[in-house]
Amino acid sequence: IVQRILQHICRLINEVAAGVLKAIGGKENVSSVDYCATRLRFTIKDYTAVDEKAVKAAGAAGVIRPDKTTCQVIIGTKVQFVYDELKKML
Repeated sequence: IVQRILQHICRLINEVAAGVLKAIGGKENVSSVDYCATRLRFTIKDYTAVDEKAVKAAGAAGVIRPDKTTCQVIIGTKVQFVYDELKKML
C-alpha cells in the first residue's frame, strides 16, 4: 500500500510540473529555472506565452511577474519535488 501511495504522489508531482511547464509556454520558452523555498523561478523568452490561469489550474498557488523576462510560480513547500520533475522535462 505504501508503494502505491508513493507512486500516486510521484504521479501528481509530475502532473503539476508538466502542467506548469506547458502553461508557461513550454520548454522552448524557458531560458533557465531555479527554485527557492516556495517558488519556481523562471527566466523566460516570451512574456506573453505565460498563461496564468493555466498555471493555477496545474496546481500552483499563483504567479508573480517581476519583469518581462522573469516569472515566479508559487508552488509551496513541495517546490523541490516539482523542480526535480521539471528539470527532467527540459
